[in-house]
Amino acid sequence: MIRKATKQDIDAIYPLIYIIWEDMNYPLLRLLDKDTFQKTMLHILADEHAKFSYKNAWVYEKENQIIGVLYGYAGQDERQFDEHFHTFIDAHFPHLNIRQYESNRESHDNEWYLDSLVVHSNYRGQGIASAFFDVLKDIVAPYQRVGLNCEQDNLQAKKLYERLGFSTVYEIDFLGHRYYHMEKSISSL
Repeated sequence: MIRKATKQDIDAIYPLIYIIWEDMNYPLLRLLDKDTFQKTMLHILADEHAKFSYKNAWVYEKENQIIGVLYGYAGQDERQFDEHFHTFIDAHFPHLNIRQYESNRESHDNEWYLDSLVVHSNYRGQGIASAFFDVLKDIVAPYQRVGLNCEQDNLQAKKLYERLGFSTVYEIDFLGHRYYHMEKSISSL
């Protein structure tokens, strides 16, 4: 079952979204010890004004266990989310100079941006990612299109997105990785 995440889901969401942060070599992973990183990110997951707030998440729950999570938001909100994050990190870890790691924008103002989608490794290949896309039209209304970034070496994900009707619009560098920015019209969801 897919449902909107709640604050009570944060502890179950964290290990899933951590998979993505680790894969993309998220700068804070290198700058903070593991316990401090976890404490910091759990705070951010609970922060209603953060990009990775539970308010921007939908979860796939099976037998009372969260096995997948999707994060997304209105593209025009990305700058505000990033500034909120930088302000928080600057206040708590001023020595990190986190702004030096700023990167290109991930989204466009006129799209609903699918930031992250991850499924627990024990449940991959069972249609869970596709199930998230099946309910996406309900999630993203009233936007005209959905955008996402697919890492160029993740051919399995790219094939899934293409099968679902996404097409590559351009290529982008983000945090030292190369991505395809892919989009799909809402009317074709």
